[in-house]
Amino acid sequence: MPKTAGLGAAHEGYFYQDLATAYFLAEGLVRQVERITVDRKEYEGDLFDDLTVHDGSRIVRRQFKYREHVDRELQAKDFTTRISRLRIDDVVRCYKRAGDSPADEYRICTRWTKPEDTDLADLLAPSEAAPSFNGYQSRLFRLRAELIWPSNGEPIWGPLRDSEDFSRADFLAFAERLVIELECPGMSQDPFNPGPLENLLLHVLKERIGVGRWPNQDLRGEDAALRLIVRATDARTHSETLACRDIETALHISTDFGRVAQQFPLDRRQLVSREVFRASLRERILSNRIVVLTGHPGSGKSWTLTDLAERLVNEGHLVARHYCFLEPGDPEVAKRIITGTLFGNLVAEILDVDTSLRAGDRPMYSAGAEELQSIVASALEADAGRRVVLIVDGLDHIARVLRETPEVAPQDTSIVEELALLDLPEGACLVIGSQPGSHLEPLLASGHSRLVELPPWTREETEELAQRLGVVEALQTSGLEGTQADLVASLHERSEGNPLYATVLSRQVLAELTGKGATDPVSLVRQAPAIQGEISNYYDYLLRNASGEARVVADLLGHIDFGLSENELQEIFPNIAAHIPQALVHLSSVLARVSAQGGVRIYHESFRRFIVERRQAGGHRPRDILDPVIGWLSTRGFYEDARAYRFLPPCLRRAGHKADLLDLISRDFVSKSVEQGHPRAAIRNNLAIGIDVAAEERSWQSLARLTELRRSLHTCFEEKLLDFDLYGRAYMSLFGAHSLAERLLFDGRPTMDRNQGLLLCSLCDDAGVAPPWQEYLILRKEAQEREGWEPYALAEFHGALRVQGVEKMGERLVGWLNNVPEPSVRYLRGMLERLGRAGGQKAIEAVLEATNASDEVRALIKAELARAHHAAGDRERAEGIATEAVQQSKLSELAFECLGFGAEPGDVAKRCPDLGHLNISLGANAYHADEAPVRAWVAGVGIVAATKPGQLTALR
Repeated sequence: MPKTAGLGAAHEGYFYQDLATAYFLAEGLVRQVERITVDRKEYEGDLFDDLTVHDGSRIVRRQFKYREHVDRELQAKDFTTRISRLRIDDVVRCYKRAGDSPADEYRICTRWTKPEDTDLADLLAPSEAAPSFNGYQSRLFRLRAELIWPSNGEPIWGPLRDSEDFSRADFLAFAERLVIELECPGMSQDPFNPGPLENLLLHVLKERIGVGRWPNQDLRGEDAALRLIVRATDARTHSETLACRDIETALHISTDFGRVAQQFPLDRRQLVSREVFRASLRERILSNRIVVLTGHPGSGKSWTLTDLAERLVNEGHLVARHYCFLEPGDPEVAKRIITGTLFGNLVAEILDVDTSLRAGDRPMYSAGAEELQSIVASALEADAGRRVVLIVDGLDHIARVLRETPEVAPQDTSIVEELALLDLPEGACLVIGSQPGSHLEPLLASGHSRLVELPPWTREETEELAQRLGVVEALQTSGLEGTQADLVASLHERSEGNPLYATVLSRQVLAELTGKGATDPVSLVRQAPAIQGEISNYYDYLLRNASGEARVVADLLGHIDFGLSENELQEIFPNIAAHIPQALVHLSSVLARVSAQGGVRIYHESFRRFIVERRQAGGHRPRDILDPVIGWLSTRGFYEDARAYRFLPPCLRRAGHKADLLDLISRDFVSKSVEQGHPRAAIRNNLAIGIDVAAEERSWQSLARLTELRRSLHTCFEEKLLDFDLYGRAYMSLFGAHSLAERLLFDGRPTMDRNQGLLLCSLCDDAGVAPPWQEYLILRKEAQEREGWEPYALAEFHGALRVQGVEKMGERLVGWLNNVPEPSVRYLRGMLERLGRAGGQKAIEAVLEATNASDEVRALIKAELARAHHAAGDRERAEGIATEAVQQSKLSELAFECLGFGAEPGDVAKRCPDLGHLNISLGANAYHADEAPVRAWVAGVGIVAATKPGQLTALR
């Protein structure tokens, strides 16, 4: 917003008002105020309408008066005439017209200076109120009201003497709430050449919110300031009320610290509990600053650390984790090796556990080393009895993933170096999990570090694994139980105590026993090679003994990030279709079933790495093996098929078909993606791939198109697509509830955030289609908005009702009612309606009998019970309960509703409000209708129409 020459005072005043409003919006976001209303008159004569801030129970109203040059003093005529629209009698009337709900403070913010005129200066006293602008020392005063209007004399200001519609007590009450703030900061009207007020705004954006830092490192403070100023202007134009969520949207900032989903695939059915080693590792973690746990591929590092983390949490310690790698097919694999993501996950997980740590003198939405150290220190100060444990696993994957993801810059993956520089306080421990290597040297060089090598498994642990994997049971089923001891001994000897090798050998035995009916599993294990600490020796053995068709299947699965079924592999390779089943049997030891897709994929990342390196060493191009699957994905429909949508772009890039990729992401890409129900994250990932490729190819036209598409994606999900209930209903009407339910999961994982997913699950359930309730209910709960939270909470109740049952949720509802004296009517009625649908009238009756809630709440429950009986056709019972509800409640809206269930008209008529005295009009004292009297008036008119229709004519 460059400075505009020649503007009149009024226009300069608007610029200043918008800039100041932008500052208060930023400050309001930091303080998490309830809402901010901009330039909205509440009634005739409202003179403090520029800005109203609702912060909890406190309301502050401000009026801005601007002059560019500080050559103007506050003058007595500002209060005795209307030259500045601050005449004292007018502002007192403004206060009085607020009635029973005046603001806690009325503040005049101006650039004017303290008056030199002693007559006025003597009427001002310093105010103890805080300055409006943190870090800027304005001058604050209050009126010495007892001198202006003495108790035993006439007011010294004429407008007060001439006023008959308010008293001295009214004037004194207003003066107590009035703050006059002089010498407020000036402006330049250009954030790129900032004046004092622009600098204050930039400071809040950068140092308090975190603009310019991860994950908002690409947003300049000046651009953020411009966005907020423009939003303030728009709010002033439309007299809007903004909440914190609206401010976040205006800034286009990420508020999740740049975290990515972390759910390590720990299958407890296969987990061998190493009690002795875990106890030893626990003691080392609780007594050292840095613990580095090393082990070879497949030695169980991640399983050990994940299991230990859960146990530490159960002991009351504060644990945060980051995985640099999870599993093959992970869509976030590239993000996990970025330093910012590391800090984002650690910071976010700590704050999830202890929300009180959000308060503090640090940028509220950024995550970096400084923020992490500050939060850890605060956590230990708050509770010295707990340890803070930071677990970072998979450092050895960083270099490998970096080689395979050219879109990630090496300088963005300095995780090891950043961790080595952390200065954690006493009581905190950094735990590293990695394969051994020189990359750990910066961490091991610290005098506070302790190296722990993961010991090989014992024979007993190998036997427990064989039992958990079903090998022992398979031996018994095959009549080979007599070979168990020899098989376990052979497994342990051949695996060298390596859990991964023991697992793949066990899987190979299982495949032979169930597929071919092998009679000598012990020999099968003994024929396997000794790996000498390198699992790749087994992989080489496996492929050397494989058919050509099996090697083709292995090559393909090693180059893709998703699972394929036997039938799908036959579709991709029709020339070898007959050999696919046997190929899968041979490879079964290194493949994992993908239950959500009914197919298979690589079991462990080490085999995928082996395949890629083997083909590279042989001079093979990725496109040679990827072209068949690219053709197959294309035939399934890019927008229609979830796998094609997610994996066709990365396959095209990996195969070098960059022009085809750029053509695929066309100008209508975002609209088509939303139309087909694809989640925001999947759309964003495809755009990111396209942008990277366009930059690599220096295709400026494509880059411009894709950049605008990314902008439109933000606009879609942050400004337009805000009603997911309506979106879900529209999608179902086009594609059906089954399709919507399928879109809610991909590869067994939720595709939406928790609130949106639960809302869409509820729609599917109501349409008779079973949605993935459990997968969404276990997701981390999101921060609850102050307004508009009820639909999401009701969807959560609906899901819990399906998962836990009517009786359990009825008990929870009773407990909630007994502890919440004034529940949300919409939320309570919605829960009762859901409970009644699932359990009938008896479920609602059980709640009514068990609760000790107030009469009004019991009346609401009875109204919902009457509705249920009425819907079931039991009109007589509905009438009696509805009448009881009316008698017990004082609410006219409830009485009117119960009329529809057959409530006694005479009792309903007693609840009719005095329509003649309900103020629902707009006029001199009300610019905006109050919802409560309007609702009462509508209910009253309905009651009169049903019980005394003749009175309607008189009401007109």
